[in-house]
Amino acid sequence: MPPNTNEAASKAIIAFENEQRRREEQRGKEEAVRKKQRERRDHASATAQAALEEAGREHDERVAKIEAERDALERKSEVENARWAKQKDKLETALRRASE
Repeated sequence: MPPNTNEAASKAIIAFENEQRRREEQRGKEEAVRKKQRERRDHASATAQAALEEAGREHDERVAKIEAERDALERKSEVENARWAKQKDKLETALRRASE
């Protein structure tokens, strides 16, 4: 081969290798960007999931407290109704006796 052909081939090989290296570096940079984005999404998702679980626990606690308060009020209501029934019966008996 003439010297110019070898020199041109060498330059072509070097240019090809440089371009391959550049493309590999570019792919590496793009993959790093995708990885960082994936990590951000995963972190945001984990944060949102934790917030949802915490809010769910708080809700369950509030509902349990409301139900306990409702049960206590129901018992108070039953006690008051029993007291009233007894008092009413007593007063009605007194009214009948007074009318006789």
